[in-house]
Amino acid sequence: MEGWMIALIAVGGVLLILLLVLLFGTAQLRVSCRDSVKVRLRVLGLRFRLYPREDGADEPHGFCRFPNRALARELRRQKRAEKRARKARKKKQAVGVAGLPKPNVKENLEMIRALVREFYRVSRGKITVRTLRLKVVVATGDAAKTALVWGGVSASASMLLNWINDHYANIDHEPGEVDIRPDFAGSESGADIDLVFSLGLWSALRIAMVMRTRFAEEKANAHIKAVRRMKRKAEKAVNK
Repeated sequence: MEGWMIALIAVGGVLLILLLVLLFGTAQLRVSCRDSVKVRLRVLGLRFRLYPREDGADEPHGFCRFPNRALARELRRQKRAEKRARKARKKKQAVGVAGLPKPNVKENLEMIRALVREFYRVSRGKITVRTLRLKVVVATGDAAKTALVWGGVSASASMLLNWINDHYANIDHEPGEVDIRPDFAGSESGADIDLVFSLGLWSALRIAMVMRTRFAEEKANAHIKAVRRMKRKAEKAVNK
């Protein structure tokens, strides 16, 4: 068999594997909250910790076996951070020279609302929520007040979960995993939450591309609205 044929078959095999991964692979975002909030991402068996970025432990982790390599990695990280900071400063200076006004709170809120609506549209029905644990204990120190708060929290949580399951994403849970109960003798409320959000890689890639395009459009619209607002303000000042 010719060498070019072998290379062509190898490239075709790699492309086929990538296509199968995109079609059948999944990404999982796990959010847990007990004493602190933890967010982890799992893609194709690889796990990434998104929040918190560090353990926060004060005790040392032992001696470094390769200090020269660690130092080189740290220097490379610092150079990348400095490069990103320089790019951000240049971009900020370019915007300042162009004289583009910044969007105000109302214009930013309109942009965020449009992005949320677009995300809801493109991600609806494509996310599966697995409730590993959703346990909430309601306690206020007063039995009557605890009963009232517990009733409100239970009703609100039930309505929210039903709405999400009917109109946005499928919620998968077993009996006993969702439990909201009162503690009439206690004085402190607590929560133990562990949720897993699953999404296909192809859907995730499509959603990311759509949201990136929409973000650029909404950002440009926000700047246009800011320019119009400044023009109206200048016209009013001249008329006075």
